[in-house]
Amino acid sequence: MNNQYVKRKVVTRDMQSCLICQRLTDTVLFNKSGPDWIYTCDLHLDDNPQFVTPLYSEEYKHALEDMKRCQMELTQCKNKERHTGSWDGWITTIFNKKRENEKKEQDSESKPTFDETEKSIDSFHLERELQMKYDKALDTMTSLQAQNKNYKLSDKMFQYRMFHRKEQQQRLQQRLQQRKRQEEQVKKESESYTDTDPADLAEKFNFPSAPNSDLK
Repeated sequence: MNNQYVKRKVVTRDMQSCLICQRLTDTVLFNKSGPDWIYTCDLHLDDNPQFVTPLYSEEYKHALEDMKRCQMELTQCKNKERHTGSWDGWITTIFNKKRENEKKEQDSESKPTFDETEKSIDSFHLERELQMKYDKALDTMTSLQAQNKNYKLSDKMFQYRMFHRKEQQQRLQQRLQQRKRQEEQVKKESESYTDTDPADLAEKFNFPSAPNSDLK
């Protein structure tokens, strides 16, 4: 039996107790190679390596790598922005009204140069673009994660299921053998009664005679 189970849903009338918490559930893990099936609540399938581990598709793995790459680029951009100054800080500085009595020298020193302002605008657009790419990659990865239906049992749980299945097969084999013996016994008894000669029965057994209708 392969250690690969597929998550399925059953109708309400087929719900059974969860293997973990004993509550009724309509979620079942089905193993076609067994066959084997385990009823479980959906919450037990999330972040529970002692029970199961998701078997994600290659598409999901690629989406996960893409999301990590976008996250790293966005983080690097934000860290760089912290060292050079933020766009909001420059906007506040540019449009902040100074008191009329402040010296022109102080006012000129407080304003950023044209090159600094242009760099801040470019950094703002770059960070915004990277944020959009990261959000899109995260949505794709999350969607593929939610669509996953394949799981692998932990080693201990799979060994338990193998042992449990072996016991079931042994009990089934015993019931089949017992039924076969009963059928053979019934058949043997039926044949013994069918093959019996009435004359032999009369000799072996002393049957009472029919009452005489003549009364004395």
